[in-house]
Amino acid sequence: MMKKSEAYLLAGQPEITEDVLRKFAHSRSPNLRLRIAEHQNAPVDVLCELASDGSCEVRLAAVCNDTAPDHLVNTLLNDNDPTVRFELASNPRIHLWALLTLAEDENPYVQWRARQTLQRLVH
Repeated sequence: MMKKSEAYLLAGQPEITEDVLRKFAHSRSPNLRLRIAEHQNAPVDVLCELASDGSCEVRLAAVCNDTAPDHLVNTLLNDNDPTVRFELASNPRIHLWALLTLAEDENPYVQWRARQTLQRLVH
């Protein structure tokens, strides 16, 4: 049986296969799930699953992964945790439409952050 530390190191390897990433995505360790969500080879189905993870950090990493489909961003635009929406609004790499949506968020801090990010993109 593989130790958690070994799995964590293996999950960061660029050549790791999708099957191994799928297996690790069901780990009890939020750090390992975070590592999988950030991985460039993470399959879309794994990212979709991790976008609804109990850990805010894992959800954000899954959505901000460069290979994540657009519909995953939509899942976090309505996340119950304003911290998640705030962090999403801080990311200049998300789509313009997502930032515009967050600029109208119910939480004034999320609105402010999204508007600040939009302003940085314009200038």
